[in-house]
Amino acid sequence: MGMHLRFNLQNELSMVKTQDNALNCALYQVNHVANIWQKIIQHEG
Repeated sequence: MGMHLRFNLQNELSMVKTQDNALNCALYQVNHVANIWQKIIQHEG
C-alpha cells in the first residue's frame, strides 16, 4: 500500500513538473515575441 501511494505521488509530481515546463516554455515564447514586437515598435518610432 505504502509503495503504491509513493509511486502515485511521484507520478503526480512528474506530471506537475511536465506542466510546469510547458508553462515555462509558453511564457518564454510569449516573452520572446513581446521583445521582438518591442524592438519593431521602437524601430518604427
